[in-house]
Amino acid sequence: MSLGLDWRYLMRHGSWVAGGQTLAYAAGLVGSVAMARLTTPVILGQYQYVTALIGFFSVAALTGMNLPVMKAVVAGNPRALLQAYRLSLRTSFIAVPILLFIAAYQWWIGQNEVSYAVLAGAMIFPLIYAPRAWSAFYEA
Repeated sequence: MSLGLDWRYLMRHGSWVAGGQTLAYAAGLVGSVAMARLTTPVILGQYQYVTALIGFFSVAALTGMNLPVMKAVVAGNPRALLQAYRLSLRTSFIAVPILLFIAAYQWWIGQNEVSYAVLAGAMIFPLIYAPRAWSAFYEA
């Protein structure tokens, strides 16, 4: 069954995308295992709390924009990447004051390490999630 696809092109270039995702998942798994083995349960719990908190607010960065970017690029509109990047960057700033408030609260209750980690996450939050539209551009 053909489906109108260039299978040779798909296998050659699709393997790079699949390989990159596999490498990212493997690195995440190795990092999690290392954190579990090399730190105390308290530090591991704080790490998981901060990463879950940052991940929860990723909704504000409109991470679902990747599929529309891919569709637009395939349809011949590469400017969609820039539009999606700008929109994602603007909306990701919604999470920054909320994360700053959470960092202040953590500092107020005496969880200084968690406070500093959330503060750092709030400062770089827009820079983490907004550029993810680039991967959709290259995948398309």
